Amino acid sequence: KLSARRVTLGTGGGNYSPNDVVTRQQMAAFIIRALGEFNPPQPPQQRFLDVPPANPFFAFIEQMAIRQITLGCSANLYCPLDVVNRQQMAAFLIRAVGEPNPPVPFLQRFADVGPSNIFYTFIERMAVRRITLGCDANLYCPIDPVTRGQMAAFLVRAFKL
Repeated sequence: KLSARRVTLGTGGGNYSPNDVVTRQQMAAFIIRALGEFNPPQPPQQRFLDVPPANPFFAFIEQMAIRQITLGCSANLYCPLDVVNRQQMAAFLIRAVGEPNPPVPFLQRFADVGPSNIFYTFIERMAVRRITLGCDANLYCPIDPVTRGQMAAFLVRAFKL
């Protein structure tokens, strides 16, 4: 589905490589394409010091910031080559579907993600919206890296592709 909709271009040679991990720059392209923007405009200026205009993901990353889907990894940095973990992905996806500040849930669904986790509300919204079922019974595995296979499932569910 994602290939037919041009959300992913694969990893070359007709492969998708579902067990490979997703970097922050790859994730930006996945999300912006899932939102229907396949060739985002080249921004007039560079926002993140570690993402120069020559980076092939530059326009996608800038769109993530413009749409307030990402705040970067620290002041003026995006960390494009860092691997995305499951808790970060929850925040990216929930912001991308239009919920920048999800409500605090009444009940804690996952034993490994408590209210003190800064991603708690985003992870809970992922479950409420049926974007995730967790990684195991009552677990979300928040610091596990996101694989391309998981990313595909998250995108299909989040954007109803």
